[in-house]
Amino acid sequence: MQPALYILLGAYLNFCTINKVPCLITSLKHDSVVGRKSLTHSTGRAFDISIRGWPTEKVKEFEIMMNRDYAHIAAISASDLKPRAVVVHEVINPETGKSQGLHAHVQVKPQ
Repeated sequence: MQPALYILLGAYLNFCTINKVPCLITSLKHDSVVGRKSLTHSTGRAFDISIRGWPTEKVKEFEIMMNRDYAHIAAISASDLKPRAVVVHEVINPETGKSQGLHAHVQVKPQ
């Protein structure tokens, strides 16, 4: 993992502890998954987390806090070309086409 990603990992763990929400990293390196838009995982610049079981307001609070406080190390989002430390999106099962719910992609810019 790139050093800046450890900063985001610490912020994630701290948020989970303070807010008493489940903490689960679901992937570190798996850009080969169907639908990947970037190489952030294979280059050590991203990890994915489960936000299953989080209240909706906590998901939004986490996303806003991370994108506000860590914009200076965040990767540029492919969708809107803005720095985003966290991108929350729906995960679709490639075999069934059905939703597996929301997850968060945590990412830093190249260093």
